[in-house]
Amino acid sequence: MPYEWEFETSGRPLTPLGKKCHRGPMIDVEVRMSKPCLSIPEAERLRQHLLQHIVDINYVAVQTRETILRTLNSNLGPMFFKLYSRAKGLQVEICEKRNSLIIDEELKVNDVFYRQVVESLKKYNVSKQHLDLMLEGLASNSAIMRVAARCSVVLMVTFVEMDL
Repeated sequence: MPYEWEFETSGRPLTPLGKKCHRGPMIDVEVRMSKPCLSIPEAERLRQHLLQHIVDINYVAVQTRETILRTLNSNLGPMFFKLYSRAKGLQVEICEKRNSLIIDEELKVNDVFYRQVVESLKKYNVSKQHLDLMLEGLASNSAIMRVAARCSVVLMVTFVEMDL
């Protein structure tokens, strides 16, 4: 006697059942992060690559929010004290969140470029302590910290772009 499945077995549902997933609205930093980097051109490839791999969905509001949340929820978060006043509104559920080990593996090929971008941030008056924190994060033994450091580099570039 044949049996018919009552559910599909391939892929993930668009929205996991019973969860309210983040879909916007975007804050000013996220809007700027969604646009190409102009002041530090070498950062543009990193921004695109990070946003492409940070979550399992091609939706910029989710990509940018997860980038901010990974930074704020790490030891690098205090560098972005401007965002802490909005922290409660930023803390949303990202249903398409990806494992840091997988993201780290996909992004590590660009680490030399992340370090170069950190070095180029010197000319934009980013403090030495912040630059050192990002470089330490990139060299960390923890995949979670390395991913957060990459997110913080892209976030710092975004703030530089906003201040110009």
